[in-house]
Amino acid sequence: MDIDPSTQSADNDLDYPTFNILMSIISKNIHNHLIPKPQFILILGDLVGHIRSHSNSVLESESSVFNRFSDDFKDIPVFYVFGNNDSFSQNYGKFHDPLQQDQFKSPFDVAVINAGWKNGFLSTGVLCPTFFKSDSSYPCLIDYAENIYSGYYSAYLSKKLRLIVLNTVLFSDKSPKNLEQDAFAELQWFSDQLNSSKINKEYVLIAMHIPPGNNIYDHSPFWRDDYLKIFLRTLSIYHHGVVGVLASHTHTEEIKILNNIQEKYKIGVYYTPGLSTSHGNAASVKMFSLSSDSRNKWMLTNAITYYFSGKDTDELTLNKLYDFESYYCQRQVDKYKYLNNMTNCLSNVTIDKIKRYNTAGNDNFLGIVNSPADIILNF
Repeated sequence: MDIDPSTQSADNDLDYPTFNILMSIISKNIHNHLIPKPQFILILGDLVGHIRSHSNSVLESESSVFNRFSDDFKDIPVFYVFGNNDSFSQNYGKFHDPLQQDQFKSPFDVAVINAGWKNGFLSTGVLCPTFFKSDSSYPCLIDYAENIYSGYYSAYLSKKLRLIVLNTVLFSDKSPKNLEQDAFAELQWFSDQLNSSKINKEYVLIAMHIPPGNNIYDHSPFWRDDYLKIFLRTLSIYHHGVVGVLASHTHTEEIKILNNIQEKYKIGVYYTPGLSTSHGNAASVKMFSLSSDSRNKWMLTNAITYYFSGKDTDELTLNKLYDFESYYCQRQVDKYKYLNNMTNCLSNVTIDKIKRYNTAGNDNFLGIVNSPADIILNF
């Protein structure tokens, strides 16, 4: 894989040797305290390349990724989010395909059987107890709120902080038509989860692979319109506890703003670029900070983007690209506990600022933004 490509190309995808090198560098940086040790890791989907070379490539790719995370991060819980390349049947296919032979029907099965994960959504497999006795229970899966056939689930990251992981591949117009019932069922589940969080006075972090809205690359919609309307209507009812949305898919460093005009609130969709540089980006990872203030209100307080650079894979280093707080917040400090809330800084997000880091640190390619207005989704 070309680390600093000059153009976009599906052929310039992440190969296994380069993947191992990138993972080793990440692990060493954490071990040497050059970047903070995370309390948990989110894999935001697409473990498989864009071009499927043969029938076993999906199983091989997923096994390689899940195993590597098991080896490198034994003491760090890892969450998995379904990506559109990860289906056994086809791109944008089912999460769980009962027609597959043998024991492998989904990425969930691969993580458990081939990589020793205790659960295919969370590596540790910890289930939330009925009564939390200590912080050692976090993160944990809400066992009645996971769907191992459609690929979505809920977890607790900390006290009063719920993670809702959606399978947004189902919402794409590229998803098979016969999965409509599954998509609508997931949207109802999403509403029920947010309602439960509201009743319990919790805060919510949402994670997904394909973001809502339109692509700033060409104005194409990411989701089917009917699914998007239900999702936004649900957010309009339960937005008070939502601290933000984490997404990926485009391989670019972006922020989208979900802007409710009538009720005058904003929710940030924060993209994480990929390790694959097929879209003209630099290989990249991201570190988010979650904090609670003196009123026990959870919020995203910062996000730091790191990128890999070097003439060849033997000379690669992991470098800080920028951090959200310094770039967008302009020292807007929370008066209660001197914390920046990323949501409060969204008014400072502009397309010109996004363009500066759009390719995640690759100076050989500036990216393509043909629809700059699509950084904002008004509803």
